[in-house]
Amino acid sequence: MAKAIDLATLTVAVFLFTLVWATLLFDKWAGAIIFAAGMTAVVVFTVVYIKKRRYRPYHPDRLAAELCVRGDEYLVDLLKKASHNSALECGEDYVRLGDTMWFAAFRFVKLGPADLCARLRRAEKAGAIRAVILTRAADRRAFGVARCFPVKLSVVRTRALFRFLSKRRALPALERFPSGFSPKAFVAAALSRNNLKNYMFSGIVLISVAFLTPLKIYYLVFGSLSLAMALLTLTPLAEGKDDGDGALKRLLPAPEEYVRETEQNTAHGDDANGNDNIFDDKTCGNNGVVRGNSGEENGSDGNSHGNDNGGDGDNSRDDKDGGNDTPGGKDTTDGNGR
Repeated sequence: MAKAIDLATLTVAVFLFTLVWATLLFDKWAGAIIFAAGMTAVVVFTVVYIKKRRYRPYHPDRLAAELCVRGDEYLVDLLKKASHNSALECGEDYVRLGDTMWFAAFRFVKLGPADLCARLRRAEKAGAIRAVILTRAADRRAFGVARCFPVKLSVVRTRALFRFLSKRRALPALERFPSGFSPKAFVAAALSRNNLKNYMFSGIVLISVAFLTPLKIYYLVFGSLSLAMALLTLTPLAEGKDDGDGALKRLLPAPEEYVRETEQNTAHGDDANGNDNIFDDKTCGNNGVVRGNSGEENGSDGNSHGNDNGGDGDNSRDDKDGGNDTPGGKDTTDGNGR
């Protein structure tokens, strides 16, 4: 993404610079714009071609990412392979030869004063006169702290290390990362809230200068575009979209699996929460036993109990079956309910 932004910035800068000076050569805007577009295409193509020819088989940033992931020992092994020097003294994160120590310190963040001081103290205790730090980037404050040590400090960054390993054919075999450019990412970066002050400053300056130069329309157009971009950074477009909701929904079971699981639990007598059902809708109980009517209502003795699954003839039936109970508690109806 950073490469795409750099390329877009280079294109706009070259185009505007060429367009301003092209207006002195052409009387009409059409000729100036065509000339500026052609010069911009030539410059951008040349820069991209030189970068690809210079860095093979991959970009130094790819090497820096690999060194940050693999750790310091990985870089020490690469230095041993590239040097072909048996006199090197190698440790976990350093290589020493004579009075010079090379420290591997590739990190995803800038090398801070604390990390630099720790390595300089080790070099001082080991009796080294010079310390070479191999790192991706270093904080400016770290160089101020380095003055407190008698050890001479040198910093080697990614591009110099890449050239050193490339000339000695010691570059590791790494796969290229995909470019990763996407229109959504570009729009999100262009409309970031951090760019609000830049758009506002550019728009105000361009519109103010428009009334002092003969290129009034040019400055008004681009100044208005800058202010429009500033307004867009305050809209929801600047927030962008992520896959947060979709990624969290994957934690939930699929709808079909959830329904199937619920039906299985119900068939086994479990409710949706996994608890056993005490009563069934059809039998009024899993044990199939219900109490009979009291003798005061239908003439039974009040002590007999009905069974839904069918028992002996002494058990009283439900009132819905149409049976009549005798005072002795015996059922006088036949099997058909008469």
